[in-house]
Amino acid sequence: MQRHMLSVKPDRGGWVLADEDRPIEWFRTMRSAVAIGEVKAYALFLFGGTPSALTVFVDSTTSVTAVQYG
Repeated sequence: MQRHMLSVKPDRGGWVLADEDRPIEWFRTMRSAVAIGEVKAYALFLFGGTPSALTVFVDSTTSVTAVQYG
């Protein structure tokens, strides 16, 4: 089963939470984007049974996997 990927990336004065590279929400701080991203990744796994992960991009090339479920 393929893992569902959520990501947090820097964007024009804030941070964007993306679902499979499709922007879904914009946040002013990275901390709030990561917090909501963790909740969404957990909900995908808990209610949909889909393995999921949240990746945080610090800049255009550096990324860190924050959480993985499933």
